[in-house]
Amino acid sequence: MIGVQDILEEFNLTEADLPQNARGDLTEEERRLLDALGMGVETVDDAAERLSTPASDILAVLTGLEIRGLVQLDPGGLIREPLRR
Repeated sequence: MIGVQDILEEFNLTEADLPQNARGDLTEEERRLLDALGMGVETVDDAAERLSTPASDILAVLTGLEIRGLVQLDPGGLIREPLRR
């Protein structure tokens, strides 16, 4: 099973690389979404289908993850890793 730790490893990151406010304080919904993203989900609609959750709820969770710098939501609903500066 692919989880948050697997995603970090895939991008050669550790929890120390995450923004300070992103470490260890993920909600269950945020963890479920990040796990789904690790399984190849690329759009809001894909995530909604995989998690059997309304797209509006997925967008709400994504907003929190985006604020923390863990994902980037592009126009059209594409979810991807945020650009590193």
